Amino acid sequence: MDRWVQRQLGQEGERLQRLRERLWREIPWTRRDRVLLLGVRSLIWALDPLRATPEGGVTVLCKNDADRSRLEAQMDLLEPEHQPELLTGNLDALPESQAFDWIGGRLAAADLQGQNWTALLKTINQHAEPTTGLRLLISRAELGPAGALLQDGEPTELLSDLVAQEQQWLELQQRPEKLLAKAGWQLRCEEWLEHLMLPGGTELAERWLIDGSPYRQAMGEISKEVMTQLRQSLNDLGEVGLRLPMRHQLIQGKCSMPSKKTPKPGLK
Repeated sequence: MDRWVQRQLGQEGERLQRLRERLWREIPWTRRDRVLLLGVRSLIWALDPLRATPEGGVTVLCKNDADRSRLEAQMDLLEPEHQPELLTGNLDALPESQAFDWIGGRLAAADLQGQNWTALLKTINQHAEPTTGLRLLISRAELGPAGALLQDGEPTELLSDLVAQEQQWLELQQRPEKLLAKAGWQLRCEEWLEHLMLPGGTELAERWLIDGSPYRQAMGEISKEVMTQLRQSLNDLGEVGLRLPMRHQLIQGKCSMPSKKTPKPGLK
């Protein structure tokens, strides 16, 4: 497992390790805690609660079948009794009486845009207690690829309209802390800025520009001329790379819903 974690972290190992530690720092776990994880697309974000709560259990809410399949492949590394429960789309498969002691996870741009947060929070509140704790790490880019190129001095005449469209897209991303507070959670938040250096080349271009990517879906139709320029600019970056500012937000809180006490289970 430790070797797998190091391979998954790769060149970003120290950075992701710091984010992971910050997400779960100083949580007073008990062995019987029941944990619900959101936005988890890699097992590395689930390792801390999995290790800390062997008699309670971890449930991962997968956004779609692709995320579930990815996690199922990674779970082969774990003994069956240590594997999390995976749900897809919603929490309907859970008993109505089941409540979680902790709700957490790491959310990215796709989670902030494609999720029906109002419906999700309504369901989550049905499985929360007044003592339920919250830990969410939200990571969102401050610029899109065209905006980041502009920041680094790329000629802007052809990409200017796309830069404006990117900013509108980023500004419209949902802010879960507002919806959580409205749903009755008591919160405290901290934010910090990080600058990533992304190696240029075809891999970077494909991450954003491949058909079906969140970026392409958000931008809609992009003219062939603009697409060619954007792809060429990203490919030409080479070792210099692209400087992308990332805004991280750590949301901590407690539920203030009426109690729905249920006895905690023993071993899963």
